[in-house]
Amino acid sequence: DKFPQCPAGHDPVCIASKMAKKGIVLYSVGCGLSGYVMDFFMAIAFLTGGQYVPLSNASNLREVIIGGANEEVSLEKWMAEVDEEVQKDLEAGKEIDEEELSRRMHEKMKLKGARAKQLTRNNKQVGEITRRAKMMSKLRTLPEMRDFPAEGAYVPDPNIDSYRGGTAGFDIDEGEITREQAERMVVKSKARMT
Repeated sequence: DKFPQCPAGHDPVCIASKMAKKGIVLYSVGCGLSGYVMDFFMAIAFLTGGQYVPLSNASNLREVIIGGANEEVSLEKWMAEVDEEVQKDLEAGKEIDEEELSRRMHEKMKLKGARAKQLTRNNKQVGEITRRAKMMSKLRTLPEMRDFPAEGAYVPDPNIDSYRGGTAGFDIDEGEITREQAERMVVKSKARMT
């Protein structure tokens, strides 16, 4: 909105970072958001290990809240293993490569048959994140995010309007831990330990 800063001096990006250090996972939900605004909400959710969920209206908000909470509780039981791997890398003096560690953790959990709940919409996992939003999640202040360069044209979700009315809504399914879930767990663990 081009307002230079919050009159009270609060920076939502700094607040989200503090939440992440305390193990608080943020889900952000947007009705009718697009492009760069959506990237911002994706980024602040991702930096806590959470997800951004797009809605065309608020009629499915209850399902998103309950489903997201169920997913996070089911993932938390696997966090000790992720924390152990992050701790090993930190003790070895390694820079934590989130992509590589996420891949390793996903493979390890796949071999174990690890399962978790997943928030889905029309049988598809929610919480996709754009490349730009993932890069923005590494920034630590609102001005840095605001000034982050745009990248290409935003392509809106062509199916978002088909979710109106709540009939084809959200579910919570159980399945193998996905690559995206492993990545979010690594982000959470790293935030808690660094």
